[in-house]
Amino acid sequence: MLFEEDWYGAYSTCLSCGYVYEFGAGEEFVAVEGEGATLDGNPIEMPSGDGLEVVAIEASKPERVQVASEALAGRAYRIRAPGSIAVSACYVAAGRFDGMFSTRDCRSVDVAAAQLVVREAGGSLSFGDELSKTSLSLDARYGIAAARTDTNLERASALWRLRRAVRILPAAAILRKSAAVTA
Repeated sequence: MLFEEDWYGAYSTCLSCGYVYEFGAGEEFVAVEGEGATLDGNPIEMPSGDGLEVVAIEASKPERVQVASEALAGRAYRIRAPGSIAVSACYVAAGRFDGMFSTRDCRSVDVAAAQLVVREAGGSLSFGDELSKTSLSLDARYGIAAARTDTNLERASALWRLRRAVRILPAAAILRKSAAVTA
């Protein structure tokens, strides 16, 4: 029980190390607070420059992907969906993606290590309302957006906020809207 009491009282900024393993590629992303982030033991840093050429979205339903895709039209050139929020965030840290966002809130413990990797690589992150108040309790859920730069984060965060629109609009309304656009 001591572990649970300590864990539930922790916040995302309390993490001093993080580890994300990408099973498909066999890659290890590691971050140590104040010491940077590594990919397979090699230091990683965020590449400079603004722009959202390649953006990862993490969504669980087609209607979420549709809304996100419409929001990205004219703002991003390629969309990727690796299937893991933590991996998507680490790919931003490694410079493979310019930004990422989840179309729904996720458990904070599922991305706790990845948010540290992004921060230690020099990236920008929006995770909950304020990172120092983002609880690591098992029932805590927050939206996440990550990007190479603050400017990219503002763009990705604006798109990330669309997840609320997906929750509000029933699937039938989204499909009717889609049918009207294609007709």
